[in-house]
Amino acid sequence: MDELIRALLGRLRGATQTSEGLVAHSRVLAAAREVASRPERMLRRCAWCGRIRLGGQWLSADEAPEFVRGLLDDRTTHGICRSCMRRLEADGRSRAAGDSSAVSPVRESGNEPPA
Repeated sequence: MDELIRALLGRLRGATQTSEGLVAHSRVLAAAREVASRPERMLRRCAWCGRIRLGGQWLSADEAPEFVRGLLDDRTTHGICRSCMRRLEADGRSRAAGDSSAVSPVRESGNEPPA
């Protein structure tokens, strides 16, 4: 009986993760549609790593819906993602402490999970 319960709980966890992923993707698509359908809307792009913000997530340009990629040149404003902000803050703390090995953020591949 315990094995059956464990198996069912494992399936439930998997289904929950799948459902959460679908909801997140749905938010990205809704935000992308909003940007594409309203010319006054801008896409926010991280000035450090180049990821774009859609549906509350920071995505690499490759992860964005294809119909949004064509808007990146004309309808982008700059911001900073949480990952790069954390790096900048850590860099600032290191510099303030006199650590000369502090490294500023560089372009990343976008493979990090959204912050």
